[in-house]
Amino acid sequence: AARACPSAATGFHARAMDFSELFRTSGPVRFSPDGRMVAAAVGHRLAIRDTDTLQMVQLYSCADTIKRVEWSPNAKYILCAMPKQALVQVWSLEDPAWTCRIDEGAAGLVHSRWSPDGMHVINTADFRLRLSVWSLVRKAVEYIKFPKTNGDGLAFDSKGKYFAVAERSDHRDSVHIYSCENYQRVHSFQTDTMDLASLRWSPDDSTLMVFDCSLQYRALFYTSDGRLLAKYEAYENALGLRTGSFAPSGKLVALGSYDDRARLLNAINFRPVAELLHTHKVTSNDVVVYVETEAELPTASGLDPSSAAPTASKYEIADVPFALPYVKPSTDKPNPKMGISSCLWSPDSRILVSRCDAMTNCVFVWDANTLQLHSVLVHKNAVKDVCWHPQLNRLAICCGTRSLFMWSEDGAFCVDVPAGAFETNRVSWSAEGTSILLADRDKFCCAYSE
Repeated sequence: AARACPSAATGFHARAMDFSELFRTSGPVRFSPDGRMVAAAVGHRLAIRDTDTLQMVQLYSCADTIKRVEWSPNAKYILCAMPKQALVQVWSLEDPAWTCRIDEGAAGLVHSRWSPDGMHVINTADFRLRLSVWSLVRKAVEYIKFPKTNGDGLAFDSKGKYFAVAERSDHRDSVHIYSCENYQRVHSFQTDTMDLASLRWSPDDSTLMVFDCSLQYRALFYTSDGRLLAKYEAYENALGLRTGSFAPSGKLVALGSYDDRARLLNAINFRPVAELLHTHKVTSNDVVVYVETEAELPTASGLDPSSAAPTASKYEIADVPFALPYVKPSTDKPNPKMGISSCLWSPDSRILVSRCDAMTNCVFVWDANTLQLHSVLVHKNAVKDVCWHPQLNRLAICCGTRSLFMWSEDGAFCVDVPAGAFETNRVSWSAEGTSILLADRDKFCCAYSE
């Protein structure tokens, strides 16, 4: 049984959304950090468009097919990475005649990113042989040997003064702290890990959270000078952590693991305060279950009555108890689909959104104040992407269909992209939260709020 679903009562709701026309892309599509422009890779070309009008602002031509696009934090430059050629090209938005070409040569290229000051490009070589820190000002390079991972093993603090790099030598993991002024090492310490997988700074930069590999559950919390504050191990002899994040307030830590649980820790003493179990049956009347259904749209007169009527997605609120779509993991095969794959905090830290790989069609919404399940959104297809509004507790969801799904504490709704063949696989908000970028494999568009 189901009943009518209220739409969001304030601000961003279905009837206040306009959509742009579709534009071609063959790779990454990114909002600029200030939200004023959109960059889209089309083969070996990079198109820069104005967010409001989507008119072409600049067109750059690269040496090969673009696989990665990243804006500098100050939105003055944009890099294009081409791993097959071990090449990075950097373009200036202020001076179209200015160019920069970084060739890693035989070392290869697997990852490229900006430093917080927007004046250094950091490349990771093949086989993690080294990090190359290229200065756009000094036209010089610094090398850091044997980084541990591509992206998760490198983290900048919130002020952009220091960055931490996971490294491994003599069969031991260690974390090295570097200064962002000269990219020289200022401190290092060994970690109590079997195979360090990732690290994170706390919002106030006082703590480094270190994850061990998925073969064991171990989260370690260090000060920046290497003093161990706490070690948390929820269980032993089973697959361990998959993801984790600090709440923006810095008061809680969410840890997602292979046992279909997200555990919340107090970020002061790192003791557990809640265990959020993702069951495939909702029994509490306090939980709102939104279920995607299809509704027939009215057809124009004169159309063939035998043809199928057009449909649109909508949410209905299901009665509880309600059984969620669940696929039992095949534990006899490698990389089973199981566990908590993402834990995303709302901007005000009051809500945690999680996804469980055994229930790929579902999005779980938890209230961090009551430590209870608030809502579950159930879709016909697997969820592809989830993204929070940058300032408000509004959530955008896509499932590889024409529909865009929205949730807020006031309710939830669906809206179809008014285009023909379009599958929304990625969503992202602009910096001000007034626009949403919707990307398919070979095209994209923008949705705007009034």
